[in-house]
Amino acid sequence: MSSESRKEEILRRLRLRKYPRRSEAQFSDENDHNPLVLEDCPKCGGVGRFCVERHGEAALGACEECGGLGTTGDVVPYYGVEGPVAEAEVDSLGWVTCPTCDWRFAVKDSAVWTGRRHKRCGQKIMMVFNSSEPRA
Repeated sequence: MSSESRKEEILRRLRLRKYPRRSEAQFSDENDHNPLVLEDCPKCGGVGRFCVERHGEAALGACEECGGLGTTGDVVPYYGVEGPVAEAEVDSLGWVTCPTCDWRFAVKDSAVWTGRRHKRCGQKIMMVFNSSEPRA
């Protein structure tokens, strides 16, 4: 193994330790709710394996592209597209419609809302509360 390939392998291992996978990303004000994560493997979708069907039998095999890791090893932002902050009105029950993808969600649902971004599309949203209605 050449010294250049050894250096690349060491750097790859350091990135794998330092940066989380998409499923383990932590959203915070420090990272603008767009943390750096390891890119998912495009061939296996980040799973690290795939189903092989031959002669009526199915078996799971390791992804040849990523070697079963599920990642390319490259570090990328969680949301690739960065746009301006959009305003959206929160109704009296605490629901809002995303101005980018028109998906309706509850602002207290952490599975779809980071506190600043809509997880489905990555849109930054400034919540506007109707002053005539009570806050949820």
